Amino acid sequence: MFSAKETALIASMSSVYAGYSFLSSNTIGGLTHGVDTFFLRSLLFVVLSFTGVRAGSASLMGLVSGTIIEFTTPSPIHFYIFPSVVSYGVTYDIFTWKRRSMRLPGSATVLLATLLSSTIMAVIALAVFTLAGFFPPEILPIMWFFGIMRDALVGVAGAFAGIKIANALLDI
Repeated sequence: MFSAKETALIASMSSVYAGYSFLSSNTIGGLTHGVDTFFLRSLLFVVLSFTGVRAGSASLMGLVSGTIIEFTTPSPIHFYIFPSVVSYGVTYDIFTWKRRSMRLPGSATVLLATLLSSTIMAVIALAVFTLAGFFPPEILPIMWFFGIMRDALVGVAGAFAGIKIANALLDI
């Protein structure tokens, strides 16, 4: 069971991510194709993990923010978001939980967790789009390669920013 402080922190991070995702999709989403939200998602998950919130927090954040985004995104093709974001949180939790002892996860751990989580999220989103027939068969390998590379690199960039922010907050 999470404490009230942990629950409030998870709810706050989920709200920031879902709120920004909503604003982005209604304003610049056509230009960014979600890259800005991928960056922010990774940043927020890293900050959350550096706050000392217990295992399961990333899964809960993925569940809460994925649910909010699923029901508020105006795009006609939002059905991939919930399974993608939840899988990101669960993967992140599993990876960081296995490497946690009584201390906060280190930078290398959260970078690897972000890389793995971003890759899993991309695979799930691309699988949904592929199964729904959004990509012509002749460009499937290209879409998959660049989709996974983009999401993984942007996720790691967000994790780097999250580490800097978390370290700055811890120094306060």
